[in-house]
Amino acid sequence: MTAPPFAELEGFFSDQLGAPAHAARVLHHALTRSIACCPHDQAIRRPSMCHDGTPVVYSVKLGASVRDAYRLLVEPGSLGHGVGRQVARSLSIADRVLEQLGWQAAVPVINTVAGCVFAGQEAVVERWWGGVWLGASIPSDGGDRPELRLYLNLRNGPACDRWQRLAALFRRLECGDGSGRACAWIDAMMPAATPVGLAMVVSDGCVRGLRVYTVIHFDALGRLALAARTPDRHRALLQRFCTGFAQRFGAIERMTVGTDFALSGRGLEASVARIKVDLCCQLIAAERRSGVQHWVEEQLAALRIDARPLRRFVDRLRAHWHHADIEFVGLAVKDGMPEVTVYAKPAF
Repeated sequence: MTAPPFAELEGFFSDQLGAPAHAARVLHHALTRSIACCPHDQAIRRPSMCHDGTPVVYSVKLGASVRDAYRLLVEPGSLGHGVGRQVARSLSIADRVLEQLGWQAAVPVINTVAGCVFAGQEAVVERWWGGVWLGASIPSDGGDRPELRLYLNLRNGPACDRWQRLAALFRRLECGDGSGRACAWIDAMMPAATPVGLAMVVSDGCVRGLRVYTVIHFDALGRLALAARTPDRHRALLQRFCTGFAQRFGAIERMTVGTDFALSGRGLEASVARIKVDLCCQLIAAERRSGVQHWVEEQLAALRIDARPLRRFVDRLRAHWHHADIEFVGLAVKDGMPEVTVYAKPAF
């Protein structure tokens, strides 16, 4: 494909949300227009979201207290451009969205976080695997309070250097004694995990949350949950989810874990707001991948979560795009309640 299917992307958006509010339209248009296609033989950087280079992923979050939303994730830019250019393009698009929505008040915090990730990395950025992803979460009623998500690569350098950069960031964003407690989380995590990414949630002109992505070995999940002060029953939920996935689809050597910290007008809050485990389905043998949805529905039944929104999500994707593959599945625990997220790519 030489050009992205912009008309199909807009059509799917309209089909799902009808007549969304202005902010939702601005955000969706900016994200979808940020992508570009590139013939594989002209690519000079590796795709970092979908292994086959698909630059768009949709997702659905399921849980007893989860509000239905249209959720989109994109990897901006062409694979024919280097990582440095991809980063610059992505941040420029985010900046333009903030200006169009009147959310410039979020810029200082975004610049602080981006500085932690990218400052001083110009000489090596072209060797990175991945730069910046952008995402959106838009209430399914088309309401005027969407969220912009920024996902920044943190894969460069030794693990200890990455933790030091995170600690410096936490100190800059501290809220009272929040940094000290958040840095204690870093101390507990360092022996078992390697930071790979930072994400921000922006809404109504404020950065509402910061997520630290780490990669851990399968047998270190319990330690990570303990560092986040996760209750025993929640640690057991996360471990059963990961173990069940491994038993069905093959051993998991490593997994990605997102740990959320809230940001308020005062700064970084001290305690972990949420912990989430993401498992990659792209590595499952092709002949077994068709069983992922059924396995997720089994997990939803065990968690007493309604599976009908998942079926509607997959059916709508396949009806519009004719085919869709589940790329990632995740389990989080927030306020004592489990949340399952399923990510699927359309067939471009």
